[in-house]
Amino acid sequence: MKALNYQEVTNIVETLNKNLSGARLQKLSSLSNGVVLEFYNKGELSSLYVDLGKVPFVYIEQAKLKKTKQQVKPIEVFLKSHFINSVCQVVTQPDTSERLLQLQFSDERFIEVQLSPHAKNISAFANSKSIHFNKPVELSQPSVGYKPSQIRSYDQLYGEFKALNKPKDQSQVKKSNEKQKKKIKQDIEKHHSQLLAYQEMRAFIESYHGDWAEKTTEVPENLKPYWDDDVPVYANYEKANEKNKTLEAKHQRALMQLDKPVKKPKSSQPQAYKNIDVATRKLELESGVSAFIGKSAKDNLLLLRNAKPWFLWMHLKDLPGSHVIVVKNKSQKLSEKDLYSVSKWLLNQQFQNKKHKMGEKFEVIYTECRFVRPIKGNKAGLVNYQNEKAITVKFE
Repeated sequence: MKALNYQEVTNIVETLNKNLSGARLQKLSSLSNGVVLEFYNKGELSSLYVDLGKVPFVYIEQAKLKKTKQQVKPIEVFLKSHFINSVCQVVTQPDTSERLLQLQFSDERFIEVQLSPHAKNISAFANSKSIHFNKPVELSQPSVGYKPSQIRSYDQLYGEFKALNKPKDQSQVKKSNEKQKKKIKQDIEKHHSQLLAYQEMRAFIESYHGDWAEKTTEVPENLKPYWDDDVPVYANYEKANEKNKTLEAKHQRALMQLDKPVKKPKSSQPQAYKNIDVATRKLELESGVSAFIGKSAKDNLLLLRNAKPWFLWMHLKDLPGSHVIVVKNKSQKLSEKDLYSVSKWLLNQQFQNKKHKMGEKFEVIYTECRFVRPIKGNKAGLVNYQNEKAITVKFE
């Protein structure tokens, strides 16, 4: 992600102002590279993340603050003492030619965020006192008349930041494990061949009848890459002994690493529906994604009502039947392969006693659970939905 320019900071300020003006700060927490602040405004909770990573960025999500296990930073203690339960009056950019923004709580209390990669910082000022996340750095004055060649909107910036910081796809983790195993096997072969060479060199020197204090070049052709002509025979013997010990240890370590089992990807939401009294059938995919389908209309609705907003809801288009809830992480996108697998499973569950449907193609619709609403009072499990997509699957 390319660093922000000052006009892009202006776009961020405009977005934050819409969400945070008049909002009350009620919780906060430390991050490894910043802080997260929870605001309450007009019945909604918003979490403001200030991330001072490689490319510093500030973004807001309509969600409750997530608890972190990070060590409490001094700035967190200061903010709790001077800003908790205070109302953010406005978010400003004090100097429109600087990558700087302020959350103003009163004339004497404000939080300042510096978004320049060379001076990234979070500073808090309250009643003549101040504290900083990092040691402040003086920046040179910006060039007069400088105009950025590209100005990204807040949505573009947010998308780039999330793509840069998204968790590893489990399929990529699996490929990484396989690649690591391949590298270990190559190391084992390399260590073994070198070990044999130095063992042969040691045996050659032990059978040598000349003066060990002299230098010699009369060595077998295959040992020449390992032989040092600039040192006496005894020095080559010492080298062979030392290398023999080192390579044996490396060889054993590599063999132990190879025997370690590759960790299976963890389920994205292992606790999902664990404590809910609902009869379901479950599908576990290799990627760690889980899918649940109810055994009755009542169970289907219970699954939906207890789903996270970002879980996926799936159903056969224009046909009565079961609801499927796909459990996934908030930022996780399902691959085409996973969508197809869950859709086939849905068809098998729906038509398991209707073999005459074999060979027919069906459309399966899916959308996030936030866009699905049960129809009040309807006991058949009917719902209203929007923002849906569709996938065509053959019943086999």
